[in-house]
Amino acid sequence: MGRYLIVIDDIWDIKHWEVIRCAMADNHYENRVITTTRDRDVAHKVGGAYELKPLPDETSKILFFGRIFGINNDCPDDLVEVSETLLKKCGGVPLAIITIAGLLASREGNKREWNKLCDSIGSGLDNSPDVKKMRKILALSYHHLSIHLKTCLLYLSIFPEDYIIQGDRLIWRWICEGFFNGVQDEYLFELGESYLTELINRGLIQAVDSYSYGMTTACRVHDLVLEFISSISIEENFCTVLHNKKGKSAAITSKVRRLFLQLQDVEMPQGRLILSYMRSLTVSGHWLDKMWPLSFSLQLRVLDLEDCYLLEQRHKLLEHLGSLCQLRYLALEDIYPSGLLLTIQIGQLKHLICLRVGFHFKIKFRPGVVRELECLQELSMISLSKSPHVAKELRHFTKLRVLGITFEDMPDESLKGWLLESLCHLENLQSLIVRGSFDLVSLDFFGEGWTSPPRNLRRFDSSFGSFSYLPSWISPSNLLELSIIEMQMDNLRQEDLDILGSFPSLQSLRLRCYKNIWDERRKQWPVVCADTFQCLWDCQLWILPTGGHMFAPGAMPKVHSLKFDCYIEDVFSLGLANLPSLDDSLGLENLPSLQELRVCFNEFTRGSVTREAYDKAEAAIRCAADDHPNRPTLDVGRRFFPSWMINSASA
Repeated sequence: MGRYLIVIDDIWDIKHWEVIRCAMADNHYENRVITTTRDRDVAHKVGGAYELKPLPDETSKILFFGRIFGINNDCPDDLVEVSETLLKKCGGVPLAIITIAGLLASREGNKREWNKLCDSIGSGLDNSPDVKKMRKILALSYHHLSIHLKTCLLYLSIFPEDYIIQGDRLIWRWICEGFFNGVQDEYLFELGESYLTELINRGLIQAVDSYSYGMTTACRVHDLVLEFISSISIEENFCTVLHNKKGKSAAITSKVRRLFLQLQDVEMPQGRLILSYMRSLTVSGHWLDKMWPLSFSLQLRVLDLEDCYLLEQRHKLLEHLGSLCQLRYLALEDIYPSGLLLTIQIGQLKHLICLRVGFHFKIKFRPGVVRELECLQELSMISLSKSPHVAKELRHFTKLRVLGITFEDMPDESLKGWLLESLCHLENLQSLIVRGSFDLVSLDFFGEGWTSPPRNLRRFDSSFGSFSYLPSWISPSNLLELSIIEMQMDNLRQEDLDILGSFPSLQSLRLRCYKNIWDERRKQWPVVCADTFQCLWDCQLWILPTGGHMFAPGAMPKVHSLKFDCYIEDVFSLGLANLPSLDDSLGLENLPSLQELRVCFNEFTRGSVTREAYDKAEAAIRCAADDHPNRPTLDVGRRFFPSWMINSASA
């Protein structure tokens, strides 16, 4: 057999490839085999994988308008806006672009018809041959999933279009709904992470590249996939979604298993919904005083009241929580008005796995309640100022993976001791979030004699509340798996930056609000040295040096997103003479993977810097971005802080 080039399209399973591989001769003639697959894992096992990215905006327009208007791409002015909306819904997916363009090509530029089609995406497309073909492809992908993955994918139909879904929030809800079982409960979250990764690898959901949403990858569902899974969800009565006075359900009188309410003007058809079988309730932007008493749904396992409006005189609705004995997931994040202090009979919820409380929502725990919640794996954010005894009882949460604590004022010595001793007992803790009221609370007590942090810690976030210097316990010798650091320090020393750069697994770093970043002894700004931050992907620094290279060759080889958040007065205090060389001083050319660059100038005194000086600095930054071989996307902005924040920052 001589030389050959073979193209094999659409491999679904690695077993099929292994059979094909056996039939191919390896005769050292530099033969080539090209395969296509929808499964990323299959691609990597076959050989080197080239992952197709969504089409850029301009390429999407060429494909879209070329299909409709021919080679000249002449789109009428009155159709430009609706075209951009349609392209956004297509998300750079060629099949979606071609399918939608094919539908529009036969409608002769009728704006009304275009708008009608645009509105229909997400609630049922036309039954044209192209759309049927697209649905068939999605159906093949869906039916190839295991039963657990099918259920997990259908669950995403409760979220609205373009909604960014926090990965950890989604996985906890999967677990609390009972969608899958592990060998041991402790490993259910890891199993959930593998399911989320598999759905992303199969191209059914899209990963969101941002560490703003926690350790687990955030995701969103493409509009066309959402339309597909929503139709299946309706057929199977999997969930009921009510929003904008429109309901998505097979029959509004049917038994409701999972209910999602969005926006405050939803009309509640209380007499037509059978709620006694409801296992999940999600409410967003709805006035809770218009809802039925929660005690009516005794089978409830998931109660998510994120971003709700709660009238203060009506907060007695939440007193029914104690009767929901099957509840496993409870989220009371970002409920308005803020500052409510509630005493909830949380100890009766013995099956609770995940409890999420917003920063401004205060729950007072009675003494001894912690011992009754032995299943709890996430507790955030709990105010130790309101319930100081919890600091002493935290040691009994042996299954805890995520802990978020807040202080409204400086904790006393006994509370500090209880907290640090309890943390030493939480061997399974992976995420620790500590916050105070802006930077008024010093967190130095975390560095005073605390030598045994949880060794499995992967995320440490102290973005509100400050350290004088980097605590000694934050080092690779103590925390080998630490991958996310978000903290605030008064002083940043070169040795601190070197230590942070030596973490082998660090992927996201956000250092904020320095009071002193100039190294007086070395007469220089801190420098990111060669061979440091080898795995870093996302970086945010409150520093913008105007002299000397900040990034040495070999530093941050994988950093994709870089943000400078700096005080405009600090930058310009060094004089305008240095600004023309700002593009040289950054050393951005030494960051080979850079794709996004953002610079935000924070201004405490309005007008402290002239417009001319600001424009000069912005031009220098743009020059630095333009000179980078990757031509990263650039966002430069200016933000003014009011006087009350100045007082907080200087207190």
